[in-house]
Amino acid sequence: MSDRYLNILKDGLEKRQSKNPRYSLRSYAKDLGINSSTLSQVLRNKRKLPEKYVEQIIDKLRLDSPTKEAFLQSYDLSNSFLDKIDLGIIDRKIQLEDTQYALIAEWEYFTILQMFDLTNFKFERANIAKRLNITEQRVSEVLSGLSDAGLIEKNSDHSYAKKYDHVKTRDEIASKALTESHHQTLEMAKEKLELKLSERDYSSLVFAMDKSKIELAKRIIREFRLKMTELCKDGNKTEVYQLAIQLFPMTEVDKNE
Repeated sequence: MSDRYLNILKDGLEKRQSKNPRYSLRSYAKDLGINSSTLSQVLRNKRKLPEKYVEQIIDKLRLDSPTKEAFLQSYDLSNSFLDKIDLGIIDRKIQLEDTQYALIAEWEYFTILQMFDLTNFKFERANIAKRLNITEQRVSEVLSGLSDAGLIEKNSDHSYAKKYDHVKTRDEIASKALTESHHQTLEMAKEKLELKLSERDYSSLVFAMDKSKIELAKRIIREFRLKMTELCKDGNKTEVYQLAIQLFPMTEVDKNE
C-alpha cells in the first residue's frame, strides 16, 4: 500500500524509543539527516517525504533488500499518476455516493453518460435506444435519473449536456448497488464473448500471491484504470467500451489467519 514507507519510518522511530525511552523525534530526524519539522509532517501524513531524502533515509535505517524494495515501491506509488489525477489533472470530476443506487447498479446510466462523448453522434432518444438495444422509454428514465443526480443538464434548446468529465464511485465502496453492477458487468461480458477478436480482448492470469500485497495490487489496478481514462480522452470516439478487471482468490481464504 502507498503508506508502507511511512510505516517503515515509524517502525524505525519506535525501535529506537523502545531501547531508549528518552529518544525523541528531534533525535530521529538528526540521525536521518532531515529537518525535524519536515519529518514530523511526513509521519503525520501532512506532506510527502521530499525525494532528496529517500536514498539517504534508506541508508541511515540500514534496511534489508526486501524492506528497501517495499519502501521504494510504496514511495513511488505515493507520488504516482493516481495522486496527480486526484490533484486535478482530470478536471470537472464528481464522486457518486452509494445512496445513488440506480446510477451505480444499472449499466445504462454510465453507458449513456459516456455516449455524450461520441464523435458525430446525434444524441437523441431513438438513436440511443437503437445503439444500446433498449427502449426509448428506458432511455427517458435514465436521462431523468442522470438529470436528478445533477450529472447532466438541459440546454436552452431542451437538449442535454454532460456536467462532469469524470464520474466515479468511492474506492472500497461495499454496497448492494455495486455488487449488482458487477453482476451485470459479468453477464454482459459473457454475451460479448461472441464478438470478433478485433472488437474485444479477453485474458486472464492465475498466479500465487502474498495476500498482504492485495492493497498494493488494488492501487496499481486503480492507477491503470486512470491511465486508460487519460489514453481514451482524445481521438475519434465511435463506441462506448467497458473495461472490467477482476482480482479474486481462486483458493479458499484461510479463516485461521
